[in-house]
Amino acid sequence: IARSAGWPKNMCVLMIRCYMFLIVNYMAQGALLYFIAKEELVWNSFGGQMYLCDFGRDSGQCPDVPDCMGPGGTALSPPRIYSWDLWAMRTYVRDSLKVLFPDRADDINKFADPGEYGLESYYCRLLCCFLFTVTVMSDLMGSINMVKVFIDTPNKAECWVDYEEPTWADKEHAKAIHGWTELD
Repeated sequence: IARSAGWPKNMCVLMIRCYMFLIVNYMAQGALLYFIAKEELVWNSFGGQMYLCDFGRDSGQCPDVPDCMGPGGTALSPPRIYSWDLWAMRTYVRDSLKVLFPDRADDINKFADPGEYGLESYYCRLLCCFLFTVTVMSDLMGSINMVKVFIDTPNKAECWVDYEEPTWADKEHAKAIHGWTELD
């Protein structure tokens, strides 16, 4: 718009400010992506965080269906399925007890059962994935629309802002009916 208006001073200042905000935005988003990637590469290697999996999807039918073995190496059953945090903590406690009392490892394995980590409701997961996809879709559509704006915006040094007087009435009458000013 600044180019089409003849590069007035206030429009040039606004244009420079917009580009500065755009650069700051790109830098902030790049930093966030960098920190997320760093967290994925560094912390998950040490934390052992599970990826999206289907452990326990058919645990209600175990042991009659395949894939009834959990990530801990024991058979899945609904009363022994825990969330990731609780399962990781219970496994840590069991392993710590084995280190403290190595001579009682059999008793610890028998009585300190950490259970298994698994999916409690497959349909709940599908619903959550669907809702996440729906929320991300608006952001995707915004990005697609921004690309369309970049493609459709003229890039030659020519006037692309048009002024057309209404054909259905004279200009003053149209301004009075709609409450428009000269700049509308």
